[in-house]
Order: sequence, then structure tokens, then C-alpha cells
Amino acid sequence: MGRSCSRADDEALLDMLAARSSGVSSYDIGRQIGMTGEAVRIATNRVREADLAQSGEADACSAYWDISSSPRRAKRAA
Repeated sequence: MGRSCSRADDEALLDMLAARSSGVSSYDIGRQIGMTGEAVRIATNRVREADLAQSGEADACSAYWDISSSPRRAKRAA
């Protein structure tokens, strides 16, 4: 049986989504709230992917963040 999420969990996830969409890295978000950057990425990406699957709209992800412009990807490309 899975873990039940509380209202506080939902609020924390919404805060993570807002921070990511405003350009804060998942690493920095994780440091601020005591999670790993990977855990933040997994949680927020699941919401993004579920929204896209539910809406069926190709541009649904445009309201989130652009993964191609992440600072880490930019560093690797340089």
C-alpha cells in the first residue's frame, strides 16, 4: 500500500513547482528544504508528465520549465 500525502506534502510540492518554473535549480530547491536535487526533479517531473498525459495538449509543459535551458545542461554543452 502506498504512502498517503498530506496537505502539507501537497503545499511543499506546489512550492517546488513554483520555484522550478521561476528558474531555481532542483539542486538549490533541495538544499533549501532538506531533499536531494534528484528527489525534487523526480517529484516535479512526475507532476509535469501527469499534467501532459491528462491534458493531452502538446503545449501543456510550456507552463512549467524548459529543461533544455537548465544551468547544468548549459555547463555540459559549453
